[in-house]
Amino acid sequence: MPKPIWSRKRSLKPSHWHERTGRTRVLIEDPDLAQGWAAANILGRAGYDVLNCPGPEWHIKTTCPLVTEGHCELVDGADIVLCALDLKNAQSNEIFENLRSNSANKPVVVPVAETPGVDMSGCQVFRRPLTTQRLTAALDEAAAGRESIKR
Repeated sequence: MPKPIWSRKRSLKPSHWHERTGRTRVLIEDPDLAQGWAAANILGRAGYDVLNCPGPEWHIKTTCPLVTEGHCELVDGADIVLCALDLKNAQSNEIFENLRSNSANKPVVVPVAETPGVDMSGCQVFRRPLTTQRLTAALDEAAAGRESIKR
């Protein structure tokens, strides 16, 4: 029996987007590697192109470009960003604010366990725990509305 995709050894630094396939691209920002890879597995099966970025805490030899430069090529190449960062963490909160302000026409989907203490206007918010139905419904809704998002 093959191992689930999220348990295979993966690089902590995402590489780059491959050529466009016509599928919606989703960048997952999640420091919980198992959860991020599980979400990638679900979304890949649902027809999305997916890359994982574990966020600033995992950038050991490099710095997170959203922190140092205010933008990121992976974010720029994504159609939707699934932001599962710990918004109580100051650096993660800074990244979230950069995502919101620099990606005005890009949906930012945020899974939350409780009401966050930050402004979520312009974001698609759904309740944890992540389930296939909740995750794909939130992403499908964000993908359907991404052309009309106004922040």
